[in-house]
Amino acid sequence: MARSKEVEAWMARYENPMKPVVQRVREIVLAADARVGECIKWQAPTFTYEGNLASFFPKSKEHASLMVHVGAKIPGKHPR
Repeated sequence: MARSKEVEAWMARYENPMKPVVQRVREIVLAADARVGECIKWQAPTFTYEGNLASFFPKSKEHASLMVHVGAKIPGKHPR
């Protein structure tokens, strides 16, 4: 899935010591499955597939926090 311009703009404005970690997690999630999309919801990047999958909690300063809303929703065989 192509990166969202909306999320790209949010990342450009994001000032946090964990920004490189958040960006790397984003890259990993988007590369995991082409059906995964992204948007801004709840004022944070949110990954989607037929609804909301997971969202970052952007205020964490000592770790990257990704809240998973649902599990095992994407059908198919997955290597990871």
